[in-house]
Amino acid sequence: MKKTSIFLFFLLTVSLSINAQQKALTSNGDEVILNADGTWKYTNEKRSQAGGGSIKVDTNKINFTKNAGSSFMVKSNKIACGVYINPQKWSFEKSKEGEASEF
Repeated sequence: MKKTSIFLFFLLTVSLSINAQQKALTSNGDEVILNADGTWKYTNEKRSQAGGGSIKVDTNKINFTKNAGSSFMVKSNKIACGVYINPQKWSFEKSKEGEASEF
């Protein structure tokens, strides 16, 4: 009986740790709880009621690759991104329209 009780306790402990939630801090400084099923919620109840709530975040399963001829990266100064281009097929220039566009 004692061995059965210990085994059941061990089994319960393992099953709880498998479904454990994880706390995370967003880049805005908000604390969220991440669930294993891809959903999340704010740790602050008032923030959750203000429109946060649990949502499922889909992830992209496609691997993106760079073409061998695309050797020049055009980087943005406005957002953290860049695009590789083939300089033999494409050209670009800085925009003269101010803040409306970059290239």
